[in-house]
Amino acid sequence: MPAYVVNGVRLDENTGRVTHVRWGEVHSGKPEWVSQPTVAEVSDVVAALDSGSEVTSSFMVEGHFVFGPRFVVVAHEDGSTSVDLDKIEDRVVARDLRDMAQI
Repeated sequence: MPAYVVNGVRLDENTGRVTHVRWGEVHSGKPEWVSQPTVAEVSDVVAALDSGSEVTSSFMVEGHFVFGPRFVVVAHEDGSTSVDLDKIEDRVVARDLRDMAQI
């Protein structure tokens, strides 16, 4: 399965949901791009996750990108789907979507 890294998001001003991402395919287990990051609709990320691909976040820390939590699909009450960062109960994630580069 392909692996992807998201290094930027666009959030809806009203709902706070992700509408677009800047992402690219990476070599699994290596911080090397297979394809340069491009902007895509969140539905492309949902489709990748639904097909079993791994999608990980990346944050800028002291001038370097570092990997963050994986993305997961979120179903909303209105029937739409989006993505959010995985929130594992036994681990505190110090960053959230608002901390990512905004596109």
